[in-house]
Amino acid sequence: MDIRILTYSRNEIKMLPLKKKWCDYHGLKMVYFDNESTDGSREWAIENGVFEDDIITNGEFDIIKTMRILDSYRLSNKYDYSVVAGVDLFLGGLDGKKLSDYISDLDKQGYDSIMCQYIMLCRNDGISSLDFRHYTRGLYHEKKMMLIASSDRKLGIDRVSGKNPKLDENLWWFNCGNTKSVEERKETYARRKKAWDRGMKKGYGSHYQDLANYNFTIPNLVTKDIYKLGAKTPLYGLCELLEKI
Repeated sequence: MDIRILTYSRNEIKMLPLKKKWCDYHGLKMVYFDNESTDGSREWAIENGVFEDDIITNGEFDIIKTMRILDSYRLSNKYDYSVVAGVDLFLGGLDGKKLSDYISDLDKQGYDSIMCQYIMLCRNDGISSLDFRHYTRGLYHEKKMMLIASSDRKLGIDRVSGKNPKLDENLWWFNCGNTKSVEERKETYARRKKAWDRGMKKGYGSHYQDLANYNFTIPNLVTKDIYKLGAKTPLYGLCELLEKI
């Protein structure tokens, strides 16, 4: 089965090698779109055979244009399944099973998409680490996220339009964006604000405004305990896998 992860970023040179190893392990073809990186991310992607196209937004973080470009790729290429996930987004909870095998099994059962739990890990101190076990709190999305679907399903903002999804609450998407430094978060917010000022809906990426309101470090008052949510085992399993591969 040909499963492609359509991933995108700006300035993720630290995270990109980790993402590619994760994709390779899970049997996913990594297809990378670069949004005006200046840290060598684009060059790294070319050298490692995953670069697909540029997302030119003139300094904005325009998620609508990004999704348009990704969906154009979907329509122009023949493959079986799409996984839509930024470079800093990882799935845990598979208990050693490869994601490609998991998708193939569900496809045989008649499902066309997968809905999973989703949490944004949050740094509440000065430490920015690629060992995500350091983070014990996060912003939890009550709404389950559908980011995996057969390739005939249209890509949208934060979801794919699957029609017969499998809901698996044992699977967790871990968004690691808020584990980055204050300086990195400020830069991302400035780019998103530029897109808002140009007319993009503020509902797209409203968590960036929340982050700015808290001076780019989310307090425990508004986050949830990952362990109490039941996400500790999937997170630790993910981290152990990232160390091994």
